Parts: sequence; structure tokens; C-alpha cells
Amino acid sequence: MASIAEKEPYGRFPRTNGVAGKRILVVLGLAALLAAPVFGAEPSPGRKPASTKSSLKSDSETKLKELSSKVDDYKLSLAKLRDLQQQNVHTAEAKAVKVRELVASQIVSRREVEAVELEFARAKADLEKTTLELDHADGILQEVAALDKLLTLPNRPNSYVSTGVLIRYNGTRWNMAEVAKVDGFFTSRFGRRAPISAFGQTALHSRLGYDHSNAIDIATHPDSAEGRALMEFLRAAGIPFLAFRSAVPGKATGPHIHVGLPSRRLGH
Repeated sequence: MASIAEKEPYGRFPRTNGVAGKRILVVLGLAALLAAPVFGAEPSPGRKPASTKSSLKSDSETKLKELSSKVDDYKLSLAKLRDLQQQNVHTAEAKAVKVRELVASQIVSRREVEAVELEFARAKADLEKTTLELDHADGILQEVAALDKLLTLPNRPNSYVSTGVLIRYNGTRWNMAEVAKVDGFFTSRFGRRAPISAFGQTALHSRLGYDHSNAIDIATHPDSAEGRALMEFLRAAGIPFLAFRSAVPGKATGPHIHVGLPSRRLGH
């Protein structure tokens, strides 16, 4: 009489005969399926793998480090430019002082004096512009880093949101011709030109890959008297703005008010 199962080498299913043997195969097969790990299985719908969140965070941190490195390189080039401009200012100033002495003795003409004074004024203006760009470089990095956060804020026309880091007013009236109006308000209110640190697209925005061509940045703290007055004016005029209170951790403060629509990635 044939046995129900005959022995086989270790690791193989035994040969079976008859109904009883088939039942043994079914039981062994089910046990193997239950015990075996499921490789390549898809996560259940609506449930993300545990590593997804940490992966996204890691990608965001990597991107921020890359942008920060580009900003640091840009700041280094600006610092070198500023050193040269400071030398130009000293040279132009010394020349202006000498010419003033000569004009008193009627050795040089008034026109020559005016030319030298203009050269001195331009040298100072160039230095002030570069210094402002250098001080604001980290503020631009902060602005870029906050773009993803902005996507989570209300985007309704004329909506207003204030957080511990930024303030957003989604006005609907803006084009670059409005800059004159903004600067005019600032001058009439505070007796000086608005400290515009970025007018339209800048070299740093291009280096970071963001479109800033239809906006300006004003280097004033939103919580200062100037900042509060400027934001009140912008809201009353329906002009959109983003106000940044603090910058990226570990960087210079760089608070400023971005006037116009938020920057966007170039090519988007």
C-alpha cells in the first residue's frame, strides 16, 4: 500500500497521493504564504511611507543649503566690490577737497569743481547701493525660502495674513509704474527716498533662479514706524506686499518689505 507522503530532500514539498495528500499540500501552501514576507508591496491607499516626510524635509534642507551657498558666494563678490568702491570714494573725496582749495584761489573754474563734486557723489552712491545689496542679500534668501509657506496662506483678493515671521496683503493693483507713488509717499512722510534694496530683477535673484522682475524690496523693518506707515499706505492703495520680520536662522536679520506679487521660480 502506497504511503500518503514519501520523504523528499529538505526544503521541498513532499510527494502526495490521494485526497489526504492534496489537503496536506493546501495547508502547507497557506502556511508558507502567511509566513513569507511581502516584498515590493505597495502601501495602503491614503497612507504614506514613514520615510516620506523625513525625505521631503531632507530635500528642503538640501535645497536651502544650496541656495545659502549661492548667497554666500554672491556676498563675497559684493564685499570685494565694496572694498574697491570705498577706495574710489576716498580718492574722489581727496580730489574734491583739493579742487575746492584751488577754486578759492581762482586756479580752477567752477565747472571743473562741479565735475569733481559729481564724481564724488556718484562714487558715494555706488558704495551705498552695494552696501544696501550686501545687507539685504540674506533677506532675499529668506524670501525665497518662504515661497513654499506662502502657498499655504489664503490667496483671496485683498486677503491679509500676519504671522510671527511674515505679513502678506494680497492686493490687486500693481505694476512697476506704481513705484513712483510708493517712493513719493515715503519721501513726503519721512523726508528721504525709500531705501529700495532690489529694483526689479537683480543678479542675486537670477542666480537663485527666481523672477523678481515685477517687484521691489524696501529695506525697512515692518514693525518699525516707517514699516507700519508704509504697509498702511500700501493696503489703502490696494498694492500687494510681503513683509518679512526675520531671516533664515544663522543669517543676518535682513527684514524688508517686498512690494508687488510674490517672486516665482524662473520658467514657471
